[in-house]
Amino acid sequence: MVNKRIYLFIGTTAELIKLVPVIRELNARKIKFTIIASGQNDIRFEEFATEMGNVEILYAVTPKGKESSLILFAIWAVRTFFSLLKGMRGHFEGLNKSNSLFIVHGDTVSSLMGALVASLYGLKLVHIESGLRSFNFFEPFPEELCRYFVSRLADIHFCPNAWAVQNLRSVKGEKVNTYQNTLIETFWTVIRTKSYHPLIRQMQKLKRRYFVLVVHRQEHVLFGKTKTTDTLKFLLSVVPKNLQCIFLVHDLSADFIHALGQTLPQEIANRMMRVER
Repeated sequence: MVNKRIYLFIGTTAELIKLVPVIRELNARKIKFTIIASGQNDIRFEEFATEMGNVEILYAVTPKGKESSLILFAIWAVRTFFSLLKGMRGHFEGLNKSNSLFIVHGDTVSSLMGALVASLYGLKLVHIESGLRSFNFFEPFPEELCRYFVSRLADIHFCPNAWAVQNLRSVKGEKVNTYQNTLIETFWTVIRTKSYHPLIRQMQKLKRRYFVLVVHRQEHVLFGKTKTTDTLKFLLSVVPKNLQCIFLVHDLSADFIHALGQTLPQEIANRMMRVER
């Protein structure tokens, strides 16, 4: 790791949440790195400052707008890809390519764009949470396609289990079984951390039990509304009555959860608290 140039390409808040343990470990080992934000999400890095420590963040492109549609998303993706190619030229040209790591995570469109840019510039590509598969390009879409192509570009694959390693048997690169997803590390960190959010403080004061619910993928809230609605109605009807549901609302899921709340029986709707993300 001596004098290695390391880039972490992050597009969404979910990616950052899963990469916080990696960032924390890099800082603990005093290994220098740079975070490149793709702009797919308006990531609030300051919310993670306590866990991450000091980080260098490069905002390479203009953030994506809040309006959601396939056309707008496609326009953003194409514009961002070419902006990265041009904007990162000064950072990547002249690098010792054999001693430079470009890290992407998971299955987002940002991960695919980052993987393509890294490959075009000849950087060594590292894929974290590699090898997970649904074996159906349309479920989830486009995430399964992103994983497929990133795995074919990556030089190093960090896989969360043996099944994921097996799924990559036909692709090039070094496969490392980490035996765990970094999300588990983040989960335990959060469990041990005292929350100062007013809603959580209120729940603790009242000694009320709760669970957190997040639904934000496009195939769930745009393309598969009926199936998702039925699933959530069932979930909210069978959980114990003493459990309060705290629903984290993203821009993509705001309209969906509003419509869901209108169709739920009042007794169930009263147990669901919306928290804007």
